[in-house]
Amino acid sequence: MASTSLPASAKEATTRVQRGRDLYAEHGDKITHEGRGVYTVPGCAGGAYRVDLAVFGGAESCSCPDHRHHREYSCKHLIAATIHRAKTTARRRRESEARRARRKQNQPMELTGGEKLTMDQIKNIGAHAVMDDGGAAAELARLVAN
Repeated sequence: MASTSLPASAKEATTRVQRGRDLYAEHGDKITHEGRGVYTVPGCAGGAYRVDLAVFGGAESCSCPDHRHHREYSCKHLIAATIHRAKTTARRRRESEARRARRKQNQPMELTGGEKLTMDQIKNIGAHAVMDDGGAAAELARLVAN
């Protein structure tokens, strides 16, 4: 019967990834970005390690003893820092897109009479505003619907 178990090297890599995930789950809020892809990552037994994700070239490194002895694998600190960087980058991208959408939404729109209103101003007018002519009311309804 063929073996379905992972080779020792794959098991080692999988274990290290899981340990990195666990470290991030427990101490991710304590990981600090020092700049240029360098992070300070807390150790499980206290202390902290310097992690360089080599985002500007070179090789990844960590100051922990495990990384010094087993460079063929990423240590749990490298994995945790990588997760932290990915989540931080994704959060910043979402925030930037939300700000861009809010700015775009609040760009002035020109009404038929040449008056410019932002979406915030249009929404503040409200559904109960009295319009002088039906054309302006129809245009306001069209703008709010878009």
